[in-house]
Amino acid sequence: MLNIGLLIRWEFSTPVQFIIGRRFYVGAYKALRKGYANMDVLIALGTNAAYFYSVYVVGRAVFSSHFKGSDFFETSSMLISFILLGKYLEVLAKGKTSQAIAKLMDLTPDTAILLTQDDKGNVIGEREIDSRLIQKNDVIKVVPGAKVASDGFVVW
Repeated sequence: MLNIGLLIRWEFSTPVQFIIGRRFYVGAYKALRKGYANMDVLIALGTNAAYFYSVYVVGRAVFSSHFKGSDFFETSSMLISFILLGKYLEVLAKGKTSQAIAKLMDLTPDTAILLTQDDKGNVIGEREIDSRLIQKNDVIKVVPGAKVASDGFVVW
């Protein structure tokens, strides 16, 4: 019951399982040595179950003339491929997020106009200060078209 398609799937999935998926084995080994299980352990267990069951199916097909089993070589390869693609997309997204945060940091103004108020809330004075000196509950003045540093601050 051994056919060429089964052997080709085995041949193509083996490098994916053990060369490309090596990082999951290393991560799983390190995690298990420290006494905990992480995503690498789950990936290694799942892909190994699919791969080695498929190897069992190949072995049974070699020694049996009537055995009809399904192999899952493509399942382990696809799992590893999808997970690595997801990790790659995650790295891209983090890079774009970092760039966006850097651009937002460039939008912060150098100075702000701090208002001083009396007990009744009436403005009695204003002065220009460095925007890094603004503290929570400070009241700052915002003029039209100005950059605003209002991270948790009351803007009036």
